[in-house]
Order: sequence, then structure tokens, then C-alpha cells
Amino acid sequence: MITRDRLITAAPAAVAWALAVAAIVGIAWIVGVRKTDTMFEAGHAREALAAVKRAARPYMQVRKIKIDRGEMTVLAYDPDMPEWRYAPGRGRGRPGHWYDAPGIFEQSWRVSRWTVFGHDWYRVSGPEPEGRIQQREGDPFDLRPEDILDLPDVFRKATPDPSVPKSACPHRLIAGAQRWTVCLDAQGAPLLVFLEAR
Repeated sequence: MITRDRLITAAPAAVAWALAVAAIVGIAWIVGVRKTDTMFEAGHAREALAAVKRAARPYMQVRKIKIDRGEMTVLAYDPDMPEWRYAPGRGRGRPGHWYDAPGIFEQSWRVSRWTVFGHDWYRVSGPEPEGRIQQREGDPFDLRPEDILDLPDVFRKATPDPSVPKSACPHRLIAGAQRWTVCLDAQGAPLLVFLEAR
């Protein structure tokens, strides 16, 4: 039979055991799960777009893709996007609400690459509804993951564009129906990459 005295003596041991398990799980999480900054490596941008395509509706088209070392942002057009949308709240004083956006089918997706105990995982967030102004980013086009070039090849093949000599993003590469723009940092290393229809 469990008595009150036994419970009182067992409680500190149970608390110590729970704290030890929490510490072990926390250390394993810190060591084994981390966001990577390797989106510029071969194949990672292709896999990131494949992750977006798996999460998106089938008729989504890309307007523009922005890639930096740690994240890919996909600006997209989806004619099947519902007109009624929910905007989440921003704290206790600002509750979420539904709103109507007829005729606006713009959205954005964000993808980051994580390593989970040695395995790659692409964290996709979206779709985030965007405004009509996103239509200025270019015409929507169909883009399959296998159509994305390896970024090391893009960096190697991109050449300075004489029509924009003072641009922060002077390197261009035209590949079929795609226009790649490469922005460089002060040391000449790739900083940002943009992909859009030509």
C-alpha cells in the first residue's frame, strides 16, 4: 500500500528523473536538429521546390523565386486559391479574422533546410496570401523541380550584364525560358539568387 510518507520521499526522485530525461532530450535536440545554410549547394534548391510542390495545390504557378543561403521564397499564383482567407491574430488584443479577397490569387511560400539527426528535412511554410502588387514580379510560369539548375553551375556560368553595370545584382544567366540573376556580396561571393521567366 502507498502511504503519504512513501509519496513524499519518492517525489524528489521523480522530479530529478524527469529533469534528467528533459536535459537528455534537450541536448539531443540541440545536437541533432539544426537549420542549415546550404541552399546554394547542388540539388538543395531543387529539393526545396519539390517540397513546395508537394504542399501546394496542383495548379500553382511560380512568378519569382528568391534564394539565399538559408531559405527559398517562392512568389506564386494559384487560380484555385479560395477568395475567403483567414488572417491569424497578433496577440491578445488583435484577434484573427476572415476577409474576402476576390480576384487576388497571389501567395508566397518559404522553405528552409534542416538536418534532423543526419537526415535532410525541408520545412515549408505557406501559403501566405499576398497582395495584388505581387503581379509586378513577372508573369506566372510552370516550373518543375527538375527544371531548376544546380546553383553552383549558375554561379559559374552567370556573366556580368552590361545593361545594368551599377546594379547590386549584375550577373545574369539565361537558360531556356528562365532568367537567373545573381547578387554578390563585397567579396564577390553569391549572396542572393533570383529566378524568373524570361
